[in-house]
Amino acid sequence: MLKKNAIVILLVVLLTVSSINCLLVCKKDTCDHVKCENATQENCNKPNQDLRKGGFCECCTVCFTTLAENEDCPQLLSTIGGPPPTVACGEGLKCANGKCIK
Repeated sequence: MLKKNAIVILLVVLLTVSSINCLLVCKKDTCDHVKCENATQENCNKPNQDLRKGGFCECCTVCFTTLAENEDCPQLLSTIGGPPPTVACGEGLKCANGKCIK
């Protein structure tokens, strides 16, 4: 009986995740319905910053910061449920325990 209940719960979870995923897929006209506060070169002028497509479905222009070694970085779990991050570790680095490392 316990095994049967576990299978039912697993199926419900999988169907829920699948349904949510279908709702969140970026479609051709998605950006027509997204309000952006686009970044400009004037407010994106710090070192290691550049303008990129970002935000929900990459509909907006965001100020993106490339982080150097030993700089603080957002861990994956802290970004779930919010907007996509506008910072990331630079090339050859990864985020581990909240720091960019080689």
